[in-house]
Amino acid sequence: MDNFKIEEKFFHDINKEIRNLIKKSLLSNKIAKNKGHSSDYATEIDISVEKTIVKYIKNNFKDDEILAEENHSNQLISNKRIWIIDPICGTSNLGRNIKMYCTNIALAINKKVVCACVIDHSNDNYYWSSGNNKIFINNLELKKDNKDVGVKIEVDFGATLNLSNSEKLKHNKVVGLLSTTTNYEIVSYNTSLSLATYIAIGKIDGSINFFTNPWDIAAGAFLIEQSGGIITNLQGKPWDLLNPSFIAAKNKYIHQILWLNNKF
Repeated sequence: MDNFKIEEKFFHDINKEIRNLIKKSLLSNKIAKNKGHSSDYATEIDISVEKTIVKYIKNNFKDDEILAEENHSNQLISNKRIWIIDPICGTSNLGRNIKMYCTNIALAINKKVVCACVIDHSNDNYYWSSGNNKIFINNLELKKDNKDVGVKIEVDFGATLNLSNSEKLKHNKVVGLLSTTTNYEIVSYNTSLSLATYIAIGKIDGSINFFTNPWDIAAGAFLIEQSGGIITNLQGKPWDLLNPSFIAAKNKYIHQILWLNNKF
């Protein structure tokens, strides 16, 4: 059995550092670079958070590779140890001072995520796992609340900005089918916090995403798996880092409904 005690310490240490950095920088935060359409940009906080995480990794895991959204996005995923980082997932929310964004950190070996941490800046918690079908919130093992309060599905309208017109039509048709053939509540918070991590901890029940990057979803996908949830690619086959778009759900029944509505 792998022992990830050093990596777990990293999660605890970096959480404090990143949260303090963001709190100090929020009032003066500005757009640092534009990357495409009007809502695709990086802020100074995105850049600073990534630099902080990368510095820690280089100091403590010297031989590891790094794939990160802002300045290390060209790194290929190999069989080596590689850290996959999204400094801020939900930058468009951060830029509007909507407190719905997170920091994603995952470690993969042989193209498989083996431990991960998501810092939830909406409530100053962090969720992490190093396997064994356990998730921790801060320093305590997480016990999900399985109250029956309806079904909430995240469909990520923000990601459609990166799709072709034909892909946008398919996305919209899937959303239309879900809204007319189920009694599911459809939401879109434009961050992997709701697309993945909140499925793992029981706040969201399922999601479907037609465009994403490994850094967006690697950490959250691992947490879903460790929670007993299901995440596959859009064809219903096993999810992997090299084919990151996905269907995810807290159970087989909801996943089947999402998959069938995507299969038309």
